[in-house]
Amino acid sequence: MRYSGLMFLLASCLSLSVGRTTLAASTPAQKCEAAKLKAAGKDAACRANALAKMVLGGTSDLAACDMKLSDAYTKLQAKGGCATPLGADASIVTDFVDTASTCTSEMLSGNFPVGCCTAQGGTCLVNNDCCGTSPTGFIRGTPYFCNTTGGTPGFCDVLQ
Repeated sequence: MRYSGLMFLLASCLSLSVGRTTLAASTPAQKCEAAKLKAAGKDAACRANALAKMVLGGTSDLAACDMKLSDAYTKLQAKGGCATPLGADASIVTDFVDTASTCTSEMLSGNFPVGCCTAQGGTCLVNNDCCGTSPTGFIRGTPYFCNTTGGTPGFCDVLQ
C-alpha cells in the first residue's frame, strides 16, 4: 500500500511538471507593452461602464477614464524601457478606445453609428459607411459599398 501511494505522488508531480510551461525572459519593452495593453483594456472597461450608466439615465465622467489611462501610461514610462514615447501612444490609444466604445454604444442603441465604419456584412446607409482592410490600413468607400438591395439600411459589401 505504501508503494502505490508513493507511485501516485510521483505520477502527480510528474504530470504537474509536464503541464507547466515556462515563459522566455521578457525584455523591458515587452513588459511595458504588456502593461500598456492591460491599461488600455481597463480604459475600455471604464468607458463601457460609464456609457452603461449614462444609458440608464445616470451621469458619468468619461474624462475620468482618460485620466486613469494617462496616469497609468505616465507611471509605465517613468519605469523606463518602453518602446514608444509617452505622447506617441497615450492619446492615440485614448482616441481609438473612445471611438470603439462610442460606436459600440450607438450600434447597441439601434442607431447607425455616425463616424464609424463597418466591415463587410455590417449595417450601412451610404457607401462611405463601409470600410475594410487594405495594405495601408482601413479604407472607406470603393471597393466597399453599401448594398441596399432589399431595403434600408443596407449591408457593406465588396465589389467583385
